Amino acid sequence: MRDLSGKTAVVFGASAYVGTGIATALGRAGANVVVHYRGNRAAAEAVVASIADGGGRAVAEHADMTDEASVAVLYDRAVAAFGTVDAMINSAHGPFEPRRIAEQSWEADWRIHLDALKGHVLACRSVVPIMRRQGGGRIVFVSGGLSQRLFEGFSAFSTVKAGLNAFSRTLALEEGRHQITVNIVAPGKVSADVPAAVNSEAWDEIESRQRVSAPLGRYASVADVADAVLYFVSPGAAGITGQTLYVAAGEVM
Repeated sequence: MRDLSGKTAVVFGASAYVGTGIATALGRAGANVVVHYRGNRAAAEAVVASIADGGGRAVAEHADMTDEASVAVLYDRAVAAFGTVDAMINSAHGPFEPRRIAEQSWEADWRIHLDALKGHVLACRSVVPIMRRQGGGRIVFVSGGLSQRLFEGFSAFSTVKAGLNAFSRTLALEEGRHQITVNIVAPGKVSADVPAAVNSEAWDEIESRQRVSAPLGRYASVADVADAVLYFVSPGAAGITGQTLYVAAGEVM
């Protein structure tokens, strides 16, 4: 049910914490993995090496996800390397500081989130034609529990993730006839997913509230998120599209 031998998966944001876990899990399941990075080539190549050490095949590829031509080139290289693009997973989203609406500026507090949304759109625009020609494919977006429940200081992030959820369901509606499934994995707090450089009272508050309200008494792990993605791209999920799976230790129900 989880055997992805012969399949090719492109993982955007694969040089970051959650993306690394997703790419590694796909490699362990037998998929050929295209490990995307924007700035941290060393981290991407470390993921490639890890997959290779486990007997898998992977390549690291650069793309600026706000540039449609750059994204298209990455897909061209993926097809040249492995022949197909059977799955696309996008977990890319830059680090940010929470800030209340009255204290925000457009460029400092919204641009990073809107660029992430643009990346989701461009990643689809270039891969959907490939998947149509192949007769199908799997698309999985990594959204967030903050698309469903709200915390002070996270208006921009929540707005974009809620928009991504609607975008994904619409894409599922439009592309189902081409046997392309589109689903969302929405993590709550993921263990150690806040970059070390980010340290604020807003993050401390949200982490405390999430831990207390999670019935399992813990945060989600990277492995939890990766397993959910792996399910959506596996043969066992062939009949599932337009769904959102919250991976949040029960904090979001």
